[in-house]
Formats: sequence, C-alpha cells, structure tokens
Amino acid sequence: MQTKTTSHRHALAAALLLAAGLAAPAAQGQTPPAQATQAPQPESRTPERPAEVLPNGQALPRPAPRVPRGQPLPTPAKPDIAVTIPAPPDLSAFPPPAMAELPPRVDAKPPQGEMPAQFTGVSQLSLPFAPNAEAPAQDAKALLDGIAARLAARPAERLELRAYASAFPEKETAARRLALLRARAVREQLIARGIDRERLVVFARDVGTPPGAVAPANADRVDLVFRP
Repeated sequence: MQTKTTSHRHALAAALLLAAGLAAPAAQGQTPPAQATQAPQPESRTPERPAEVLPNGQALPRPAPRVPRGQPLPTPAKPDIAVTIPAPPDLSAFPPPAMAELPPRVDAKPPQGEMPAQFTGVSQLSLPFAPNAEAPAQDAKALLDGIAARLAARPAERLELRAYASAFPEKETAARRLALLRARAVREQLIARGIDRERLVVFARDVGTPPGAVAPANADRVDLVFRP
C-alpha cells in the first residue's frame, strides 16, 4: 500500500515539474520552440533585364517602369532653363533726322498725257453690251481709248468695273458668270492700253427678272465708276 502511494506521488511530481517547465517560457514572453515563428523571407524580385548594347558599344536606355492601371502617369520634370531677355539697345546717341531733311513724299505718278475734254468732270460712264455677249462691241473702242487716256492723266484714280447681266430665276448663276466675263474683258482691254491691273476693280452682278417679265433694256452693261 505504501509503495502505490509513493509511485502516485512521483507521477504527480513529474507532472508538476513538466507543467512548470512549459509555463516558464510563456511567462517570460517567449514562444515555445514548437510554435516559434519563422524568420521573414526576402521578397522575390524579378531579375533585371540586362541592358541592350548597340554594335557600336553604346547602351540603349532602359524602358520606363510601367504604371499600374488606374494610377495617374507621373508628370515629367521641367528643365530649369533660365531665359534672359536682353535689354533694348540704347539709341540715345543717334537722334532722329529732322523732317526738313527727308525727301518729299510722292503720292502718285506724274501724268502721262492730256485728258480728253469729253471726260473732264465725269465720274461714271456706262458701256452697253449685246444680250449674251461676253466682249464689248467694236464701236466701244473710242470710249475705252478715252477712259485709258483719263486714267493715264490721273495716276491716282481707280476705276470700278461693275458688270451686269439679265437674269431669270432659273439662270441666276449663269447671269453672274456672264457679267464676270464682261468685266474681265473690259479690264483686259484697258490693261492692253497701258493701265495698271491694280487700279481696276471688278464687280459682277445680275439683274433679276420676275418670271414672265421682259428684261430691262439696260440690264446688259458695264458701269465704269472713277474713284480717287
């Protein structure tokens, strides 16, 4: 009986010792060897791609890193370049010339001939055209000669060529085209008489005629208007 009691005591003492040994590391904030955490493993990285080299030995620049989808692209840095604006030159040592020393201003060319008497004081003339005709009639030669003589005697004047053609509602475009051809024909004849092209201004218009009506007698014409 005493032997059994002693063995029970020994078993209980061994159990207490084992429990005390396990509790001591926990009380000191240590983790039992079986439950110890493993050391953090280093992050795995993709091996960098070797730089490409050209046949001449020059290395190509590496591509820019990819930006994840949904994130804004990085803003490139602006180069810090100092811009210096030079000061204007000092022209105080060079005074402007006096107005009396400047040459006289020439506004127009000198007259090249005498103006016909019948064109003195006239500001507008009219050159009639035959229906559907693009060029002026032969009897308009004397009128064009007198106009060219006046423009030569007054180099500062300009001449407006306002051409008209009779037009019906279904042929308005054709009428404006005919009027333009008439103005160009008169201009070319004046240029052939020595008048500068820049002094001749062309206008093309049509004279509208209602359906069933007769076109006016002066619908086909070119008005010649003198402008200073």
